[in-house]
Amino acid sequence: MKKIIFEFSITICLFIGLWFGFSQIDWVNIFRIDELNAKTEEQLGDLSWDYFSISENEIQENEILKTVDSLVNHIAIANGIETDKIKLHIINTDEVNAFALPDGHLVLNSQLILEAKNQEELAGVISHELAHIELDHINEKITQEIGLAVLISAISGGNNQVIGNVVHTLSSTAFDRKNEEDADLTAVIYLEKANINPIPFADFLNRIADEDPNSEFETWFSTHPDSKERSKSVFKKINKSKTDYIQIINNSTWEKLKEQLSNLDK
Repeated sequence: MKKIIFEFSITICLFIGLWFGFSQIDWVNIFRIDELNAKTEEQLGDLSWDYFSISENEIQENEILKTVDSLVNHIAIANGIETDKIKLHIINTDEVNAFALPDGHLVLNSQLILEAKNQEELAGVISHELAHIELDHINEKITQEIGLAVLISAISGGNNQVIGNVVHTLSSTAFDRKNEEDADLTAVIYLEKANINPIPFADFLNRIADEDPNSEFETWFSTHPDSKERSKSVFKKINKSKTDYIQIINNSTWEKLKEQLSNLDK
């Protein structure tokens, strides 16, 4: 009996030792998992968008898309972001939200655009989401919360449950505080390089913080918490001496955009 216990103890110790040893190895570099992740990102993005879009009402009106896309493209070009990399989707819904899926899928809800008092506020939200994409927060989040092996398996096997978890994680849960702060501050840089006034972005975050969390802003609060504090950080980051700001969309086009969105049946 003692021999069995001794052998069992040795086995457990060996297992723990091996587990600890393997956990210290940089498997990402050894097996180039980061490269594999990059190669499969497009497929994961397409699967995620297909899963999400089945139950959503995506706006197809060319004039609406062209107006918003002009803002996205201006910010991207000013900051060296490949415009072909960003895939804009506008969803016709009463929910206020914006998020990104893998491979540059940028999703804006129509109600978010309607809540923006001006194009600069919308540009701030767009810049924030572009920052998440460019800083690789999207892949980091789903890899940490779902697991790389599970994601790769889902891509090769078309596992809808895992793809659903990816969509839920990115559309309905918040990034950690550090990533949100980095995206906010990077958004300010993007806006200033694009000659778009970033102060309205800070105003938007401050105003949204006072909205009822049980209203159409419910999803926004779950995905973008601490708006009041974030507003203060954004304002501190702004270069107050810069004044050469421009409007990307003329006022009549902006008002027409909001009118078109307001008239859509939800």
